[in-house]
This record gives sequence, C-alpha cells and structure tokens, in this order.
Amino acid sequence: MIRLGRLRNRTATRNAAIGFIVALGLIVVTGCQDEEDPPKRILPLTLTSSAFKAGEMLPPRMTCDGFGDSPPLKWTAGPPGTAVYAVTCTDPDAPGGEFNHWVLYNVAPTITQLPEGVTPTLNAPSGSSVLVNDFEHLGYGGPCPPPPSKHKYIFRVYALDSHVTIASGASAASVRTFLQSHALASGELPSFYARKAQ
Repeated sequence: MIRLGRLRNRTATRNAAIGFIVALGLIVVTGCQDEEDPPKRILPLTLTSSAFKAGEMLPPRMTCDGFGDSPPLKWTAGPPGTAVYAVTCTDPDAPGGEFNHWVLYNVAPTITQLPEGVTPTLNAPSGSSVLVNDFEHLGYGGPCPPPPSKHKYIFRVYALDSHVTIASGASAASVRTFLQSHALASGELPSFYARKAQ
C-alpha cells in the first residue's frame, strides 16, 4: 500500500509538472503572438481620368484599335512621407495570367497627374522611369484583348515610402511586389475593353 501511494504521489507530481510546462508554453507562445507587428495599413488614394469613369469602357484611341495612348490620370496627394509615386496598368483577365501593360515609377511627389499619351520620351515626368511591359516594349501598351471577349483593365497609383531601385532586367511582376510592400497609400481605377470580331 505504501509503494502504491508513493507511485500515485510521483504520478501526480509528474502530471502537475507537465501541466505547468504546457501552460508556460502557451503563455510564451501567446506573448510572442501579441508582440508581432500589426498589418501595415495602406491609406486610400482617389484615382480618376478625364477620358473615362470607373467601370466604363476605355476609349479606342487608348487601345490597339487606336494610337494606344496612355490615358490622362489624376490622383489625390499621398500622405506625409511619400517619396515618389508609381502608376501601373494590368489585365487580370488575360488567358496566361495577369498581364502588365504599364509600370511607370519614381514619379516626383509634387506630381499628382499625368497627361494623355505619356511615353518614355514624351510627356514623361522628369526623373521617372518605365519598365518593359508584357508586349515586350518600353512604356504603356494599349489593351488588345482577343475579340469578342471583354477584359478588365486596372490602373493603379501608389504613394511609396522610398524610391524604386531595381536590378537590370527585373520583371514587371517583381517590381509590382516592391510597390505593394512599400506603399503608404494606393488607389485604383477599373475600366474595360472589348474588340469587335473581324
């Protein structure tokens, strides 16, 4: 009976110790979770165009059916700490995945609008740069969806906390990842376009 009592006492002591360790572990884990940085809050910007309204069809002159000019854009100023702006245009409905039509970056923080027809050599903000788009040419590439499908084209503006520095040959997708991670604020302007069957 004495041996059985001692065994029970040892078992109870061991179980209590295990319970204490588990509880301590939960406290440590919970404490670590509480100390994690909260998700970064990206403030909203308002992006508009005098050529079309949000959700409308793009004018043909801004697509491959016209001159393929970039649209005029205007946005509200970014928050304090904005170092530069970046502007992009993507097609999320492309058959091969999201298609990059435009990545313009390092736009000075004093500039909050772009005229129609920005190219690498015409109307481009001083000090800004552009990437090669998924058409494999520099600058803006006008939407050109296969007829008769209608695709969505999203123009975005980012207020960034630092200048964009990229390696030679960087892809538009990798640069957009940089933009999202350094954005203090952003805004978007959705549009659509469909071509008539020939």
